[in-house]
Amino acid sequence: MAVTALLGALVAPVPVQEFLSDFWPERVFHAHGPLSRLPALFSSSELLSFRVLSSSYQGWLGFGKGSQGPRMVSVQQVSPMHLYEMGLSVYLPDISSNVPGAEAFLRQLEAELGIGSGSSRITVWASPKDDGAATHFDGEDVFSIQLAGSKRFEVAPMQEYAYPYGPQFAPGTAVFDDMYPQLEKGFPDAEGAKFQAVEMKPGSVLFIPRGTWHRTTAAQDSFAISIGIRPPSVMESFLEQLRYLLLQDPEWRRPLYGVHGSGSQRQRALERARKVLETAPCAIQAISTGDLAPLPTVERLKNIDGETRFQRELGTRIEFTQGEGAEILHVMVSSHAGEECTLKLNIPQQYSVIFRWLAQSEVAFTARSIADRFPEVPFEQHQKILDALTRARYLRLLWFPRLPRC
Repeated sequence: MAVTALLGALVAPVPVQEFLSDFWPERVFHAHGPLSRLPALFSSSELLSFRVLSSSYQGWLGFGKGSQGPRMVSVQQVSPMHLYEMGLSVYLPDISSNVPGAEAFLRQLEAELGIGSGSSRITVWASPKDDGAATHFDGEDVFSIQLAGSKRFEVAPMQEYAYPYGPQFAPGTAVFDDMYPQLEKGFPDAEGAKFQAVEMKPGSVLFIPRGTWHRTTAAQDSFAISIGIRPPSVMESFLEQLRYLLLQDPEWRRPLYGVHGSGSQRQRALERARKVLETAPCAIQAISTGDLAPLPTVERLKNIDGETRFQRELGTRIEFTQGEGAEILHVMVSSHAGEECTLKLNIPQQYSVIFRWLAQSEVAFTARSIADRFPEVPFEQHQKILDALTRARYLRLLWFPRLPRC
C-alpha cells in the first residue's frame, strides 16, 4: 500500500482514498481541526508567525490591496513585514529555502498524489484584518492551510473552460495570449458565479482545483500557507517528447533562412519547410503514452528490454588492468572535481569482449543490438552489464523515442 501520511494528515478525518476518488483533482474540499493534527512542518519555528518568517525571507514578493482590486505589484529586496504593516496583503511565491524540511515535504506529497517530482511549491499569503485577495482563479491546484488568524474564502466553479493553462487570472486584468485558444465559450466572468463560503481558522485546510473562482477576506490578521501544484499537462509532456524526436533530424533543426526575405527567397524557405512538415505525422505516431511520463532511470533499469536505448556519456572511459587471475575494469568519469572511478569490477573472461566493445562505443544502441552482436551471452547478463554501467554513469539510458524513417 502506498504511503499517504502527509496527505492523510491534510485531509483528515476524511480517508485518503475518499479524498482521491471523490475530490482530487476536480472538487473543492475543506477540513478543519487543530493545527497540531497537521504535519510537523506547519508548526516549525520558522512558521510561528509572518513576522518570524519575514525576518529571514529574501527574494521576490507581491503585494496589493485586495479589498480595492486584483492588481499586485512584484518587488524584491523589500521587507515583507514593512509592507504588511502598511495594511497591504503580501504574497511570498516560494519559501522552501526558508523552512527546513519544506523540500522533503513537497517531494513526499507529490509522491502521495502520484504527480512528478518538482511539480509543487510552497507559498505564503498574509493579509491584515479586512483585506485579502480579490476574485481570481489560478492555473494550478492549491492546498491552503491556515496558520494564524482567520479569514473567509468564497469559492465557485469557473464554467467557461476546464483545466485553464497559464498564470492566475482576475477580472479586469489583462488577458494573456495563451487564453485565446482556450476561450471558445467566451472570456471568463465571475459575475454570475455561485460562491460558497468556507471559514478558515488555524488548522483549516482547503483544496481549490485549478480554474476555481475564489476570493478572501481576513476577519483577523491572517497568515496562511498555500501549496501550489502544477504537474505537466498532456500537451507539455507531448511537446517535450516531440521536440526530442525532431531534434534527431537536421532538416527540423535547420533555421528558416530567407523566410522574411524577397518573394523568391520566402517561397524557397517555405517549400523546404513544407517538405519537412510532411514528415510530422510519422514523427507524432512514434510517441507512445509511456513516453509522456518516462519512469525514473532506476525503475527503467529494472525492465530493460530489447528496445531500451543507451549511449556512452561524454567524458567517460574504461580502463583495463590485470589482476590475480582476472581482468579488472575501471570506469573513469570526469567531473568538475576531476576524474573519479565510479566502478571497479572483475571481468569474467567470457564477458571481456563485451566490455571492450562498450569501451569503444560512442553511438546510441539498443539492448537488442548488443545482444545480437554477442549472442553467446544470455540476455539477462546483458541486462546486468547495462545496468551496472548506467549506474556507474558510463552509459546514459535514453529517455526519448527514436525518430522513425519517414
